[in-house]
Amino acid sequence: MLHRQSRALREIYRLSREAPVADFQDATFEAMKELVRFDAGYWGGGREPVEAVVVHYAHLYRLPTEEMSAAFEKVKSHPKHTEIIFRCVINAGQAQAFDTREVGVDDFYSPYGIDQVVTLYTHDDDLGLYHVISLYRSGAERFTEPERLLFESAVPHLLDAWRESKLLISPASTAMPARSPRRLRCWTRKARCISPDRLLSKSCAANGRTGAVRSCRKTCAGCRTVHLAANE
Repeated sequence: MLHRQSRALREIYRLSREAPVADFQDATFEAMKELVRFDAGYWGGGREPVEAVVVHYAHLYRLPTEEMSAAFEKVKSHPKHTEIIFRCVINAGQAQAFDTREVGVDDFYSPYGIDQVVTLYTHDDDLGLYHVISLYRSGAERFTEPERLLFESAVPHLLDAWRESKLLISPASTAMPARSPRRLRCWTRKARCISPDRLLSKSCAANGRTGAVRSCRKTCAGCRTVHLAANE
């Protein structure tokens, strides 16, 4: 098991150096299959929830991004869903595994063939944001305790590699076109998508709008990551 974990993590760090940014998260999910069997996944983050979750970026693996993001907006304030979110928040850094029917959230997950979930919520103190990574499985086979622990131990490495993949982009390839200081747009060039989560946080703070965001309702052309922009 340790050999498998080491091999998977080496592959993920290799991807952070060599894979195009637009492909990194999907490639990382593929590498995670060395450790845990799963069918689909979610990788997102945003402002720390006070009254409701605010999502700054969301990437779905083998799932319809826009459709599922819109569906989540409709159900995220329902009691059963807020209970799951609260459970993840108070246990930040600890993976939570559950059967969607048993906890009463199958209204959201079942249309996408998701029956089992293992998910981890973690704080990003540098940005003042949170990150969530989830693995989804169809069928009655639950995520085992060894699988939950493997996933939990891997997530910090996934996030470190994700940050590294962004830092290693050359300045020439990331030069952004002129933009309004009050709106951040997703920019894509040569299938490379630059997630504006750090810039968004600073822009909102500079304009006295911490956390005031809305969805672009579009995915970047070259990846399936949904980004959010500061309100006008």
